[in-house]
Amino acid sequence: MTTYKRASNDKATLKIEHDNHPSDPRQEMDGWVGEMICWHNRYNLGDTHDYSEPRDFLEHLAKDYYKGDEDMDDLTMAELMGIIAPHVIILPLYLYDHGGITMRTKSFGDRWDSGQVGWIYATKDKFREETGYNEDELFSTDTKRAVKVGDQVKVKGYENDGLDGWVEVVSFSRGMVQVDRDHHMIEGFKRPDSWVIVNEKSITEVMSNKAVQMLEAEVEMYDQYLTGSVYGFILEIKNPCHCGNPECTRHEVEVDSCWGFYGDDFIKNGIAEHIAPEYRELLEALS
Repeated sequence: MTTYKRASNDKATLKIEHDNHPSDPRQEMDGWVGEMICWHNRYNLGDTHDYSEPRDFLEHLAKDYYKGDEDMDDLTMAELMGIIAPHVIILPLYLYDHGGITMRTKSFGDRWDSGQVGWIYATKDKFREETGYNEDELFSTDTKRAVKVGDQVKVKGYENDGLDGWVEVVSFSRGMVQVDRDHHMIEGFKRPDSWVIVNEKSITEVMSNKAVQMLEAEVEMYDQYLTGSVYGFILEIKNPCHCGNPECTRHEVEVDSCWGFYGDDFIKNGIAEHIAPEYRELLEALS
């Protein structure tokens, strides 16, 4: 394999390499909220399904919500989508095919080499039952709405707290808000001062549109698989060499390796959790 990136110090060498045999995350991983339904005459994309064509899929999805008297066969695709929309979060999937393939939820604007190949969707009830987010966090698009107890927010001065900067509102009164900076931790691991009081005006964002973001994140990971943005690492420690050459690598010994990390943000893609803390600076040097 060819080394993609390398960092070294006097103790060890960390190599990042492309995973030449990555697993299809839609087939090999569990825990997806969305279902990815695609059709293509040359590629097997997304999740396994039995829908013969897009209309077959939309009719199946709409039948649980349709209350009209008209035969569903007489409804247009737009009318079917209108029936589905109040109950389902559904995003289009577009594929660009030119010297490789890439997928996203927005059009590539190239009518020759790209086009819609399907949808990713999940019912609103599934988001409610499986994600742990509240109604507004999932479906509201207003990031500046009035906060309520249980909302996750970002607060100026506490950007490094919580989970990715999100802290949870515990109470509020007269323009002051009490937030839990360790809401994502179990009680025994929380800091004694995890609850702090902040001015409501210091809240910069209220979590919103999480349902769409979760589906987009699933598509992003699948695109990383399609484009080959999947990596592994090899960690080698340096044993003393008596040849006198400080550049000698004959005594580097592999002590750890792992594969199947999606995306080139090596801090966030999972590699950081697999490397011993004493070698973390090598990973940070590559990011």
